[in-house]
Amino acid sequence: MILNIHIYPSTYYAQTRIMKEAKSLLKLGLVDRIILIGIHEKGFAEKEEIYPGIEIHRIKLLLKNSILKPIRYLSFLEFLCKAYFYTRTISCAIINVHSIHVLPIGVLMKRRSKCKLVYDAHELETEVTGAKGIIRLLSKFLERYCIQFIDEVIVVSDSIGKWYKNTYKISNITTIYNVPLRPELNTINKVGSSLRSTIGINKDKLLFIYQGLLTSARGVDELLDAFCGVGEELHIVFMGNGPLKSLILSAARKYPNIHYHKPVSSDQVLMFTSEADIGIHIIQNTCLNHYYCLPNKIFEYLMAGIPFIVSNFPEMSKIVADTGGGWTCNPNKKDLMEKISRINREEIDSKKVNIQKNLEKYGWQKEELKYIAIYERLTKKV
Repeated sequence: MILNIHIYPSTYYAQTRIMKEAKSLLKLGLVDRIILIGIHEKGFAEKEEIYPGIEIHRIKLLLKNSILKPIRYLSFLEFLCKAYFYTRTISCAIINVHSIHVLPIGVLMKRRSKCKLVYDAHELETEVTGAKGIIRLLSKFLERYCIQFIDEVIVVSDSIGKWYKNTYKISNITTIYNVPLRPELNTINKVGSSLRSTIGINKDKLLFIYQGLLTSARGVDELLDAFCGVGEELHIVFMGNGPLKSLILSAARKYPNIHYHKPVSSDQVLMFTSEADIGIHIIQNTCLNHYYCLPNKIFEYLMAGIPFIVSNFPEMSKIVADTGGGWTCNPNKKDLMEKISRINREEIDSKKVNIQKNLEKYGWQKEELKYIAIYERLTKKV
């Protein structure tokens, strides 16, 4: 029996990428069983089978996560220790680590049990916002040391892949986009969708949508400033949670063209998104990881069939050029206001046609093939 373990410090509530990967492996019989090791939180089971052959094991921590950095670090150290000792009781063939923080567990398991190790990096791990000083130096040292033990590296954009190749002089890297399953043409189920009715916008109004984490790093405050200054005919709805939620709710009470909608489940995202006219995701250039990123929200806009506005960074600009389905702009208030004020219905309809023509280039159906190829290589060596 081929057992595959994935480790990521989360509850797995919203980890759609990991779930897609796991289901693809089981579907084709490349592994027999998958265990996802994460962190237990109130409201979640310690152990549960979420899909035939896929189990989640959530580790209870004595030290709860805190806004205080020392407590936060100690809590994570507790998770690392408990996760490692937990894996010592399991004999697995392949282990996937989904962040640099749990990479040492994968290396220790590989050296102890000779299993195959996959580093499935969700971002440019050592070049993220907030990585400063001694923490950044330790991260870089850790990744440089551990990279020699890794059998396969997975990254989310070609630019990040090139960075890893150039930095560590390695070639065992595959880019796999974090993209949803591509729906069949015109098959998005809109039964029960109520985005416009909930926020009180009829179909005649131009509606922009931002979905995801509500933070400054993702340009949410720039979006707020821009839509506060463009008049009442251009509407935006923010769908998500995060530190800036209260700021958005405050702006929504003052400006009739600004709206908030609570997050929806992953199986409803495309349904709600498709009610908007334009998706928008303006990442700020606060770190190299952001500059090279390729957010899954862009692909969700694509799958929902709506055009999108994104930052004029390399990977996002490439998707705009390849699909003809959107616009790029500098992620600041002035350029945003200019861009959104000039867009008309004719342009939007033209972009939608381009999206439908190019949609087959994208979708998990395509990325899955690259993921499967990695496991075919690994299972031959098991």
